[in-house]
Amino acid sequence: MDRAKKQLRFGNRWRRASSMNMTNSIIAGYDIGAVFENITVTGSVFSNNVIHAYSAPFGGDSEVPGTGNITAIGTSINAGCRFFKIVWSKRYFL
Repeated sequence: MDRAKKQLRFGNRWRRASSMNMTNSIIAGYDIGAVFENITVTGSVFSNNVIHAYSAPFGGDSEVPGTGNITAIGTSINAGCRFFKIVWSKRYFL
């Protein structure tokens, strides 16, 4: 977890008027799952993703451009594994 906080920090980082489309993805093992900094929200989609982070699922100054995301915060790898086991058992991706 210390390395995730100091070196890896973000699972995804979208910056400076970027537009994006990310659906049905998994982001795990980072301090913050996805950061949206001054992105173009109109036309951008970030939906139906599974995000596990140590501190916060989302960060930045822009709103999350989508719906249906499943998030969890846990301070250990074991917490992340339990979270994904629950998500998989519910068959969210099928």
